[in-house]
Amino acid sequence: MREREAINEHIDEIFGLVIDAHVLETFQNATSGFIINNNINYVVDPNTYRFYLDNIYECSSKRWFERLVDLFGIEDLIIEGNKIYSYELDSSRLDKFVQNVVKYQERRMIDLSGETRSLISLFSGEPPPKLKKPYCIIPPYFIIESGEELNINIDSIELAKKYTDIPIYGLIPIYYDLIFNNDILNVITNRYVEANADGYFIWITDFNEIKEKGIILKFAKDLYISLKEKIGEKELINMFGGHFSTILSTQGFLDGLVHGVGISESRDPYVESGPAPTRYYVQPLHRMLSLESATDILYNQPYRCRCPICEGTQISDMGVPDLIKHVMNAKLAEKNEILDLSLEEIMQKLQNDLDQMITINRFDLLRRRIRNYGVHINEWIKALKET
Repeated sequence: MREREAINEHIDEIFGLVIDAHVLETFQNATSGFIINNNINYVVDPNTYRFYLDNIYECSSKRWFERLVDLFGIEDLIIEGNKIYSYELDSSRLDKFVQNVVKYQERRMIDLSGETRSLISLFSGEPPPKLKKPYCIIPPYFIIESGEELNINIDSIELAKKYTDIPIYGLIPIYYDLIFNNDILNVITNRYVEANADGYFIWITDFNEIKEKGIILKFAKDLYISLKEKIGEKELINMFGGHFSTILSTQGFLDGLVHGVGISESRDPYVESGPAPTRYYVQPLHRMLSLESATDILYNQPYRCRCPICEGTQISDMGVPDLIKHVMNAKLAEKNEILDLSLEEIMQKLQNDLDQMITINRFDLLRRRIRNYGVHINEWIKALKET
């Protein structure tokens, strides 16, 4: 866990961690040890959607693959690296799948941390520290491209209730193209509301807040608002989001968001991604840029980050650990800056920050570059105005 040190420095400022099952299985000791040492809220995302995709065979050689196939009890469904097909999940087979996935989330972190807890007890002379239960359980889910996936996801929520007393949070994974069809979205959200989970995560696949046009951002925002109105006091958390989702959270349209620490604010499930590129988070633009681009527009400027990591350091000299720490500092700072602002005040701040970056620069080339890097700010404002 290369993010461990950065998270440790802000452990009291974050609510918890969502840990992908494939990450947990790849870095078992580091992940479970971190959770037990910090006693932090955590959720294990089972990532069951991966086994329903055509490209799952690309993962069959990875060390987490066989572990999850075994722990989820799907050896008979995943044959020679082929995906799960919906017709294979009849009622009894789905029930067993759900039971295994629930048990995995309840027990896996406890089982993996057993050795660490024993060692702590041995050296401290105290009883082994207790590990929190997961904050919630996510039933198996597949990306909703049709009614088949929707039915499986809803049935999984209902079945999961039999096997745990931990709150059930339904994960709503919506295929990107479906956000343009309100009738289909209403069917999907109504089915999830009727399933009566204790809370919900939502994920629009390959939805990138930096790249989307204002009209598409508005579709997503309206979806969040509509679903939040339907579920009332239950939590609605965006599984992949950036500062746009942070803004929506401050206004009560979402109850929170999840994003990779210095890595990802979106996820395309149909592409097996490689290592994340080395980038720098530019807080006034609320986005990541290459080290070279960030250096060009921030060099010797008053709006350059003054956090303990960046003060007195050249961006080009920063290694990955410091870049991750900077992201944590910047993300928390930008959230705190808008917590008590109205939506109108937030939009004005977005515009003012962008305008200031442009006007302070004396070079036309850099001004044009900043405008290009800040196009998403204008799109955000367009989407936020229509509320």
